Amino acid sequence: MQTTVNSQMVAGLAGQLYGLSHSYDIRGAVNNSKKYVKVVVTAANSVLYTVTINGTAISDTSDADATKAEIVDLLVAAINAESEPVTAIDGGDDLLLQADVGGVDFTLELAAAGAGDLVATVLIGGAETVPFGVFVCQDLNEAVAGMDAKAHLPTLTTDVTGNKKLGITVMTQALEQANPTSGNVGYAIRSSMSYIRKGMIYASPEQAVVPADPVFVRFVAGATEQLGALRMDADTADAVQLPNCYWRTTAGANGLAVVEINLP
Repeated sequence: MQTTVNSQMVAGLAGQLYGLSHSYDIRGAVNNSKKYVKVVVTAANSVLYTVTINGTAISDTSDADATKAEIVDLLVAAINAESEPVTAIDGGDDLLLQADVGGVDFTLELAAAGAGDLVATVLIGGAETVPFGVFVCQDLNEAVAGMDAKAHLPTLTTDVTGNKKLGITVMTQALEQANPTSGNVGYAIRSSMSYIRKGMIYASPEQAVVPADPVFVRFVAGATEQLGALRMDADTADAVQLPNCYWRTTAGANGLAVVEINLP
C-alpha cells in the first residue's frame, strides 16, 4: 500500500508508465519476431564448411590461409545466393542467420571437416515473446501490403540508430500471459504491441544506472542475454546508444529504473 501522500507510486514491473501527469506518445505494432541464430566459426585451412537450411546444403571451402571473417564472408554470399527464406548477415567473426518471415521456423544443420567447426546458438526463437520494457524496431523487410505496422527485436546497429527505431514496449494486462505464476512476461508472436516514443517508463537495466546516464540498447546477445535490453554503455560492441533517451532514477543491475525517451 502507498503510504506517502503526493509521492510517486511505488515501482511495479518493467514496462509500466511512470507517473500520471506526464505527456506520452504511445503507438502500436504487431510482434513479428524472426528466428535469429548466431553461428560461431572455428577457422581451418582448406576445409569444406556446410550449412544446411531446410534440407538445402550450402557449402564453400576455405583457402590455405583462412580466417573466421573470410569464412563468414564465403558463407554469407553462398547462403544469400540460394532461395531459402533466410538472410545471412556478416557478424564479423560470426555468421548470423535471420528468418525472412516472422513466426516462421527453419531447420539448421552444420558441418565442417578436420579442425574446422560451426556451432549454432538460437538467439530468437521462431515465435519469440517480446518482453515488456525493451526496445523494438520497425520491420521493413516484408514488402507486402499491410506489413508496415510490424516490429521485432533489434539485431543490427541501425535498428536502434536509424529510421527503423520505434520505442520501448509498454506493459499490458489485457493479454493472456505464457507464465502467469511469474507475472506478465510480454507480447506473444503476432499480438499487438504498445510502445512508447515520448514519455517516461520503468525498465530493468542490465547494469547499475544513475540519473542522466545515456541509454544503450543491446543488439547482440549471448545465450543468457536479451536483445532489446537497456543498459548504460556499449558492452564493448554489443549495444548502441539510443538517441534522446536517458536514465532518470538510480537502480542496480536487473532492478527497476525510470527511462525518459523523446524520439522524433
